[in-house]
Order: sequence, then structure tokens, then C-alpha cells
Amino acid sequence: MTKIDPLRSLRPVTEEVLEELVDRATVPSGKPLAYDVYASNHELVIEFDVPGVTAEEMQVEVDDRTLVVTATREPRTGRAVDVIETGRQHGTFTRRLFLGERSDLARLTATLKHGGPSITSPMTAETNRRRIDIRVSTLVPVETDASVDTAA
Repeated sequence: MTKIDPLRSLRPVTEEVLEELVDRATVPSGKPLAYDVYASNHELVIEFDVPGVTAEEMQVEVDDRTLVVTATREPRTGRAVDVIETGRQHGTFTRRLFLGERSDLARLTATLKHGGPSITSPMTAETNRRRIDIRVSTLVPVETDASVDTAA
């Protein structure tokens, strides 16, 4: 249960007390970005959740076939800011995802919408995937004679 002091805003807050409150209120960072991946209209779509982060606070890169998304969310600070409680994670978050051979890396796009980047990649129709038939072995197992004494 969280206690809320309704008179808190009437009391003067020193810079020292404010720093202590911000330190205690900061949620540890380091958890990876939440995401969904799906295919729609011959495109691979990856949507990330990072509400409150601007496009300038995000970075999207491709390293070989690995998509690297980094976002930074800093807690609000300053003389006019009195942090009462925070439940969002702060810091720098990174997620790495391997993009398969069917992703067209040259035509990747990133759009900020609904609180996070949405990465889309057209999917190529070509694939090296094929079915391999399983053959049943026709070898007859060799029977052993249990009555033969091999200790002699």
C-alpha cells in the first residue's frame, strides 16, 4: 500500500531532499524493450513499447542481419519538479533481434507511433525452404543368439 501525503506540496523541499527522493523513486533500468513481431501484407512488422520516449531518444540500426533498437528514458528532474512516485523504468534499454533471410534490409523503415517505434521490412518471396522426405530404413535388425556363451 502506497502512502500519499496531501500536504507535501505545501512544505518546502530542499535540493538535498529532492535528490534523495529521486534516487529512491527511480526504478532500476536494464530490462529489455517489450515487442511484438508479426507478418502483415508481405511485410515483417516489429512494434516496440517505449511510451514517453521521443524519436531523438531512440536509435534503430542494422548490424549484418541483427536489428538493434536502443531507447533512453530519463526521469523528470529540475527545480520545478517534485517526483512523488514513478513506476516506469528509466535508463537506456536495448533489444537485439535477428532478421531472417527473407527480410529486405535495404528497405527497412522505422515509424514512431502508439508509444514506440514500429519497424517494417518487406519480405522477399524467395526462400530456400523445402520439404525433405523421410525414408524408412529397409535394413533388417541383426538378431543375436542369447544362448551362445561368450565367456569361454
